[in-house]
Amino acid sequence: MKCEEMENLTSLYAGGELTTEEYSTVENHINNCDACKKEVAEYKAISAALSELRDGDIPDGVWEDMWLDIRDRVHRQKHALIFDGVLRVAASLLIGIGVGFFGYILTGDRHNDVSDLTVVDKGGEYNSTPLVDTAHPRTNIYKDASLGLTAESIDDVLRSHLKLSKDMGMHIAEVVKNGLAENIGLKPHDILVGLNDHPVNNIDALKEMLKDRRKNIYMRVTVIRNGERKDIVIDNTKKDNLENK
Repeated sequence: MKCEEMENLTSLYAGGELTTEEYSTVENHINNCDACKKEVAEYKAISAALSELRDGDIPDGVWEDMWLDIRDRVHRQKHALIFDGVLRVAASLLIGIGVGFFGYILTGDRHNDVSDLTVVDKGGEYNSTPLVDTAHPRTNIYKDASLGLTAESIDDVLRSHLKLSKDMGMHIAEVVKNGLAENIGLKPHDILVGLNDHPVNNIDALKEMLKDRRKNIYMRVTVIRNGERKDIVIDNTKKDNLENK
């Protein structure tokens, strides 16, 4: 089978959505075609990055219905042998789509169910969806009442796709209404990158940086939100102190 005939099958192969016969056909082809083999590897890398954005499995049909444009981009670029450029374009686009779209389809109507709201030990209602599905327990999850947030460390795969250094990146899972985290502009699903140009990758580092926050008239919080890097400027002299930059 020629590469052109693989165009609509390689991404489905990477997503595990082929029949047994189709799977065998594609596997035989990529074993003898370095270009298609590299294309499949890129799809799998993107899928791995998406799986880190939210808990749960990617629903059936997503590769078929949602990835048509990405499949076309990768296929066209493959013939020009610009694979590195493809990976960057596809990963950036899919992370942007994934944060909003995957977050919605994987959580469903949880926002409308009061049983999903978590109460802090000392009071305060969390404004988010639960981070952990009991069927898929996670590690490195931190909850801090003084900051009013629950956060999760991110792994090196996602950090690499977001182009962050090892001392950057912490996934904000839950934020307490009117808590300190909300007051400095953080929202559920943000990836916290840094504070005043200092990298942050854990709650302890964030708490240490916020100890003397009143000494600074302005404070800049850097996050990745909906796939885009964003600076939130805090004016500590104002009660309503959030200004999105």
